[in-house]
Amino acid sequence: MKGKLSIVPTPIGNLEDITFRALRVLREADAVLCEDTRHSAPLLNHYAIQKTLISYHEHNEQSRSEEILKRLKEGENFALISDAGFPGVSDPGAVLIRKALKENLPVEVLPGSSASITALVFSGFSGGSFYFHGFLSRKHKEREEEKERIKKCICPVILYESPKRLKSTLEELEEFMPGRKAAVIRELTKIYEERIFGTLPEVLEKLPENVKGEIVLILGPYEEKKNFDLEGALKNKLRQGISMSRAVKEVTKESGLPKNEVYAYGLKLKGEEDDGIFF
Repeated sequence: MKGKLSIVPTPIGNLEDITFRALRVLREADAVLCEDTRHSAPLLNHYAIQKTLISYHEHNEQSRSEEILKRLKEGENFALISDAGFPGVSDPGAVLIRKALKENLPVEVLPGSSASITALVFSGFSGGSFYFHGFLSRKHKEREEEKERIKKCICPVILYESPKRLKSTLEELEEFMPGRKAAVIRELTKIYEERIFGTLPEVLEKLPENVKGEIVLILGPYEEKKNFDLEGALKNKLRQGISMSRAVKEVTKESGLPKNEVYAYGLKLKGEEDDGIFF
């Protein structure tokens, strides 16, 4: 008889957020596949579950998958977990799941904790469709293409980011999609759980100096600024004696238009002013 591969979500913070079924499956498995055995051991110890722990992470997915497939065919049962939340969703697991399904091996996926869905509901943007993206690419070309895709998403966009890169990513997104509403959700289900909400500049202003913990970033739906009078808005600012840089910054925020587009139009108006046709 073939063994079974069970995909078991684990708590994203609070250890109480695990189902009775998940605990039963973990107890019945011959071994547990873990993203980091040192990280998973405390969870299993907390529930007095003593099992052989096998490392399964992004660096050994391919080789380890072949080993596990062989043992599944021999009748062993495995539970796959990640450090927190759902295996296979921005965490290792997808490779093994695909291969097991291709080999027609029994696979079961248990429901449970998910940082993305929990954060989406907490953000206040939920209520309909959404787009889960996860981490933006670190490669420049791919990252620019990804930002273009999410820029005019008419539903909330779920992103993951590390605490160290959060501020720079928020600044980058503000430059690319000014005025967009967003929510930074951190430390979900833990003691210091926090929701920081507002437009991207407001979120940046509220952000602590040293951000810590697990982060989910939710971008609000794209809202088209219809019939915005870019020329009139810029002229009005400049007539008030406001500098070009400040005028561009303020109008960018008001219009939701890309900063480079507003700046280019501002230069055009400045040229007209120099030619004596500004007014």
